[in-house]
Amino acid sequence: MEALAGALRGTGAERPLEVGSGGGALGRALREGGVPLRLTDPPGGEGIEALDTAAALDRHRPDLVLACWLPFDAGEDARILAHPAVRWLLAIVQTGPGYAGSEVLWRAGGWEARPLGEVNRWSVSRADFLAGVDRGEHERRGAAFLLTRRDPAPGRKG
Repeated sequence: MEALAGALRGTGAERPLEVGSGGGALGRALREGGVPLRLTDPPGGEGIEALDTAAALDRHRPDLVLACWLPFDAGEDARILAHPAVRWLLAIVQTGPGYAGSEVLWRAGGWEARPLGEVNRWSVSRADFLAGVDRGEHERRGAAFLLTRRDPAPGRKG
């Protein structure tokens, strides 16, 4: 959590938002680490606004979006990357051949993606865990990437 919170704080984002927060465990832990994160998920919940991705983007106009294990085929990544207020997307995904993941993240023009080494050092996906390789040396499939918009729109901080 400390590495992930540090990566989020390191962007200097002023309006960070988590979409698809689920039960909110990740977002609450990051708040404890000093990240002033808003949490959203369609069903809502305690401390979680009942908003889908499109509504959350329009209401809060975040400069940074945290997305952890979004459904790869729902178009959420494209919505986030297309929103004019978003400067950063921190995406936690599952990598590797044969694994689900959105091609939008890797083909988005105007964005640069970099793996977050210190975060990934501790990352274990459910595929790692279910396969029994969540301990020791192995190729881990869970990974976090920080996508940064190359050229902010005129008048946008960045």
